[in-house]
Amino acid sequence: MSGEEEGEEAEEGEEEVLPKDPKDPKAHLRRPRGKNVKPDYEYVVGPCGTLAFYSEGRFKDCIVAVCWRHHGCKKQRTVIGLDSIPERGRPAAYLVCWLEDPSASSRDEHHGLTPHPNQEERDAARDRLVQKTDPQLVEILKMERDPRPGPPPEPLEPVVAIFR
Repeated sequence: MSGEEEGEEAEEGEEEVLPKDPKDPKAHLRRPRGKNVKPDYEYVVGPCGTLAFYSEGRFKDCIVAVCWRHHGCKKQRTVIGLDSIPERGRPAAYLVCWLEDPSASSRDEHHGLTPHPNQEERDAARDRLVQKTDPQLVEILKMERDPRPGPPPEPLEPVVAIFR
C-alpha cells in the first residue's frame, strides 16, 4: 500500500462517522421508551379492554389496563409493594373496575372524573378474577405482591398520587 491509499482509508473512516442531527440536539439525552416491548402476559377483560403485565420497558413491573372504548385510554399500576404504602402492589381488581366503569364518556373523563371503585366493587372484581382459569390471567395475578396478613385482599382505599 502506498501512503496515499492509507490516507484515503483514514478519510473514508472519518466520513462514516455521522454528525449529530442539528434538528434534534438532545436526541442523545433521551431514554428509549420501550415501544417495541411486548407484555409478558395479556388478558382480555370482556368487551371493555385488556390487562397486561410488563417485566421490562416503560411499564416495568406494572399491570397496564387498556380501554377499548376511548382511543389512547390506559392506566397502569405497579405490582411492587411498599411497607410505607400498604395499599400498593395489588392493582388487578382496581384496574378491572376502572375498565368496566360505564360512566365515562371520554378518555379525559375516564382518567380524571371517574370516582374510585369502592371496597365492595373491588372485592367483587377480585372474586371474579380469582375464579377465572385463563393461564394469562393466572400469571398476571401471580405477579402482584402477596396479600399481607391481616388486611383484606383488596386495600381499603387506593393510593392517589397527583404529580405536578
